[in-house]
Amino acid sequence: MRHPTTLLAAVLALAGCGEAVPEASELEGIYEIVEREEGPCEGPLESDPPSPGNRYFELGAEDDGSGELRIAFYECTGPDDCTTDADLRRSFGRTGGGWGATFATASTGCVLRFTRRELFLTEDGVEIIQTTYRERDESLTTDAECNDLEANRRGDRMPCVSVVETRAQRL
Repeated sequence: MRHPTTLLAAVLALAGCGEAVPEASELEGIYEIVEREEGPCEGPLESDPPSPGNRYFELGAEDDGSGELRIAFYECTGPDDCTTDADLRRSFGRTGGGWGATFATASTGCVLRFTRRELFLTEDGVEIIQTTYRERDESLTTDAECNDLEANRRGDRMPCVSVVETRAQRL
């Protein structure tokens, strides 16, 4: 049984032991997803191949508007047919240990959700690890109490509910 948290800890440990954080230019390119697995945080991951229209994506380095670089994610319907508008929810910024992104939401019934996405350079492409944390807190009864900011504040201290690992090779 594979434990994604152990895998993530191993990847992060490697990044901290002399492995340099890849430059944005090293991550640019068009990719084909070769393996996608998902499952609960505490269980084995199962193969979940992408639909044919979601097999490809492009990563490009661009200014985020504040002078910082981000790795923009572009959806592609084929290796030569990518959108020109970046999907900001799937794009990555610099983090202390590499490239990543987080987003948080609150929904009806005060379901708080926090998702962390991390991008790693591999020998022949990239790996994206997405971990989602979620909990319901019915004690928060108003929009002022139950909101995206509260979900972000709780972050990964909420119970982990799912992991998706996507491996893609550069074309």
